[in-house]
Amino acid sequence: MSSLRFALVAGPFSLLAVSAAAEVNELGYELGGVEFVTATPEQIEAGKSVYQESCAQCHGDTGDGKGTMADRVYPKPRDFIAGSYKIRHTFGGELPTDHDLYEAVRLGLPGTSMPAWEGLLSEDQIWQVVHYIKTFSEDFEHFPPEEQLVIGEPIPTSEESVERGRQVYGEMQCAKCHGEQGRGNGPSAAELKDEWNERTWPVDMMQPWTFRGGRAPGDVYRTFVTGLNGTPMPSYAPSVSSEDAWHLTNYVISVGREPVRDIVVRGVRVDAIPADPAAPEWAEAPMVDFKLSPQIIQKPRLFTLVNLDVSAKALYDGEEVAVQLIWDDRTENAGGDGLPSDAAAIQFPARPAEGGEKPYFLMGDDRHPVDYWRWSALMNTADNLLAHGANEVERKESGVNAQGAYDDGRYQVIFRRAMTTDHEQDVQFEPGAFLPIAFNVWDGANEEQGNRKAVTAWYYLLLEPETPRTVFAWPLVAIFLGLGAEALLLRRLRRAEPGPEPPLRQP
Repeated sequence: MSSLRFALVAGPFSLLAVSAAAEVNELGYELGGVEFVTATPEQIEAGKSVYQESCAQCHGDTGDGKGTMADRVYPKPRDFIAGSYKIRHTFGGELPTDHDLYEAVRLGLPGTSMPAWEGLLSEDQIWQVVHYIKTFSEDFEHFPPEEQLVIGEPIPTSEESVERGRQVYGEMQCAKCHGEQGRGNGPSAAELKDEWNERTWPVDMMQPWTFRGGRAPGDVYRTFVTGLNGTPMPSYAPSVSSEDAWHLTNYVISVGREPVRDIVVRGVRVDAIPADPAAPEWAEAPMVDFKLSPQIIQKPRLFTLVNLDVSAKALYDGEEVAVQLIWDDRTENAGGDGLPSDAAAIQFPARPAEGGEKPYFLMGDDRHPVDYWRWSALMNTADNLLAHGANEVERKESGVNAQGAYDDGRYQVIFRRAMTTDHEQDVQFEPGAFLPIAFNVWDGANEEQGNRKAVTAWYYLLLEPETPRTVFAWPLVAIFLGLGAEALLLRRLRRAEPGPEPPLRQP
């Protein structure tokens, strides 16, 4: 009954996802009962206090998802009155279980503004707010979920499983939204909207740490099977067997990678810096992933962040230094269709910091200017600026060059310049020195330009000194000297040993 009700009211995406228990059983899915957690009036009242203090700013006092911060976050906060939830063990169109709600509050939703409340709220407080959230929709009373997906034992990953998953990815036409490489840049990606008519972007499978409902195999499997209510992501339970859903899970997990978090970009010495970002020298250079944050301090501000990470590598050859920036962008924008151009920038202190004090991270300040290197997809070249803040910028010529390319949902831009210059307001590069570095990224499709940009904090660039040959030679010399000394010592000991005693004479 509940499946029918939600098929009628939850929208076209849910209608496609609803399936009868008999159908999913035939495809190998296991269904189980739902455990409900009862609540007392006192617990609900306590949950109301927790909600008003910690949740209403985004979700609204009445649970309609229109709190004071709602317009400043992406994706939009959940509308609890509508009763349409994405992360569930129930099938398409159904309400979540009590435990689904508990886990969403406890763990948060990665890649969104919904934080993990574990450690901030006690277990009792999380349950209290779950009970209160359910009061916003009468559907929890009249149409409670009756069955849920049992995850079961996963199919172990293997080359055969991953290959079958890749085939399922093609058969289900996942690339239309998620792209051939899984970066969320499929041909339909830019046109997708949820049932509230808000723009929604497909997940970037290259960055599994941003998966809304978790990145564990069981989490990914659950998403395929139950779908995401209210979005273009349907349930595939009516079309894909449980076995193929596990193969698809293994394929998606194989596409992603682990983020590399560090505070230092380590530049490697090479004979010559290649212009091709895919050259072996660049491929072997260590890469670091940095989290981007929306610039919300200075007007005009950016609140709805789309690109979540930027990665950096560095090379130098003794004459020049080069930094490669890499980031996933679901759309390529070079200033057409009335949208700003995609862009990226690197900034350094324009002169050595006094006492280690860094410039203000938003393009410096009056006392501490920054050497600002900015690339745009429109011109595919670099502007070199001296900035004493976002509103005090002057162009300069320091020989900075930049070339970038967009390929299948990813930008790769190489900035390069001479290691040293004669300009006193230019950053100077020296192997072995820790040099502050920060990054900015603009997504034209998100109408980002000027101060509306994604930013990072200050990190460091270290051009690792070339290891002198003597570092390898001296250990060998020491070994040979040690062996020689040992041989000499043994020789002297043998000489000092007394010879055999002469036989005693018989009287």
